[in-house]
Amino acid sequence: MNVGSEKQYGGLDRFGIIAAILVIAIHTFPLLSLSEWADFTLRQTIARVAVPFFFMCTGFFFMQKLGSDRNRNASMLKQFLWKVGKLYLLSILLYLPVNVYAGYFTDGFTVFTAVKDLLFNGTFYHLWYFPGIMLGVCIGTFLYTRLSTWNAFWVTLLLYGIGLLGDSYFGLVHFTLVTVLSFILSVLAMKAIQRFRGGKRDQTGRAWADIHLPHLQHNVREIQQVLPKDCAMMAVVKAQAYGHGGWQIARFLNKLGIDHFAVATIDEGIELRKKGVKGEILVLGYTDERRIRQIARFKLTQTVVDDEYAQTLNGYKVKIPVHIKIDTGMGRLGELWEHTEIIAAMYRYKNLQVCGTFTHLSVADSLEASDIEHTKNQIARFQKVIEQLKEKGIDPQKLHVQSSYGVLNYGELQYDYARIGIALYGMLSKQGDKVKTSVDLRPVLSLKARVVQVKQVEKGASVGYGHAHKAQKDSKIAIVPIGYADGVPRMLSQSGATCLIRGKRRPIIGFVCMDQLIVDITDMEEVQKGDVVTFIGRDQEEGITAEEMAHQCKTITNELVSRLGERVNRVYHG
Repeated sequence: MNVGSEKQYGGLDRFGIIAAILVIAIHTFPLLSLSEWADFTLRQTIARVAVPFFFMCTGFFFMQKLGSDRNRNASMLKQFLWKVGKLYLLSILLYLPVNVYAGYFTDGFTVFTAVKDLLFNGTFYHLWYFPGIMLGVCIGTFLYTRLSTWNAFWVTLLLYGIGLLGDSYFGLVHFTLVTVLSFILSVLAMKAIQRFRGGKRDQTGRAWADIHLPHLQHNVREIQQVLPKDCAMMAVVKAQAYGHGGWQIARFLNKLGIDHFAVATIDEGIELRKKGVKGEILVLGYTDERRIRQIARFKLTQTVVDDEYAQTLNGYKVKIPVHIKIDTGMGRLGELWEHTEIIAAMYRYKNLQVCGTFTHLSVADSLEASDIEHTKNQIARFQKVIEQLKEKGIDPQKLHVQSSYGVLNYGELQYDYARIGIALYGMLSKQGDKVKTSVDLRPVLSLKARVVQVKQVEKGASVGYGHAHKAQKDSKIAIVPIGYADGVPRMLSQSGATCLIRGKRRPIIGFVCMDQLIVDITDMEEVQKGDVVTFIGRDQEEGITAEEMAHQCKTITNELVSRLGERVNRVYHG
């Protein structure tokens, strides 16, 4: 499965050809001379999958462009309607002679019938597709942007049921049979196409990230084993699941029984909901209060960052689930732990349904004595606040304090949730980090690209911007189409960084450019165009970790992987 900016839809194209042939079959009675039953089965049952297929494709390609910006959505809808409308108008003009010949303008023709046909039926029978697709996209856009996934589904099902009572070809029973068989044939066709493609990696991609889902499953099981009893994992899937693909990872975790997620923004949460992710989705960051209805519509849980924000949200008179955040020493979002009375008041707003209370540890990743003392002080402050709330008769609901390092270094803490981020993806933040709890983590992501050119460089010649690298002898280089716009930091330039080609480490030379970089492959005669280059991951017996690359860039793995560009296809391996 490829997910990126360069998506491949070869399967849809191939089935589209089949569907087009089926549409022709509907109108040409191809089997009538052989058998009336066979012709009826083909034309009125099997071939009826074709037109719904084209409708679904139109909706699929249009709806995936929609976001949370209503003005942008409206603009795209207008452009779509104008484009299809022009085709409709041209088709009407082409069909006018046929309409005249068929007596359309003489047999009961009125202004009402003209308007009705223009908006619904098409001015000639076979033109119904144009108004149908425009009306369908309008309805679909409204449902998709204004309702949650499930509510949109139920409304769609209702509209479909109403449609069954109308023109159903040869009666309700036959139409139901067509529907069922069309669905079955669609599923079988898509599975056949997928099997034909073999689920193989896109061999034409310039750069991609292999996402190893079995490693993710392994990490989940490993972390769950060290979590305290009755402590559930809250998977942190913000920033596209640290570059791994947000909804793709979340849906896989759903299958593993994970039903608590954390994101940074409301838009990240909405995307998960629209992609069918189930369970609680906690927005860890601040959300503009004017979007509170979207929080309710998509069944998200909002973090309340202080009492002023709580009052503002409550004033909108929209009931939403929330978690209260307490600042115990991080110095970021959250009501200060000393403000006991103010914190208590935050639980009493009638429109805010408090489902949890949490804090964030600032130095849980450090085992320095001073940092351990600060972390223990944070935990003690949080506990004091919780005890004071309970003394006032307030139930703080589900509690969570630990993130990845909080679990690995303070596993003895007993809370309801643990927010697991970087460790879930098989990494620690920094190379050489020490933790108290040993866990067998497996990297989920590998970053790769392909050699697109091999060339000779004479001694003394320079390569790349600024003549940054000058050949000390006759050399051989490989050009690789990946750069800092894809997430390979420019900091790797002239740093001694390496990549892997045919199982061997090779130096990256010159400056890392926006879209490509250069690798020295001198004395590697076997390297050729199309060879795979590994920047993170293993190649034969050698391996480069994200921690190693992050260390060379003087940053942490969290930043490195979450900045992987949209041009990098994500390829998921089950």
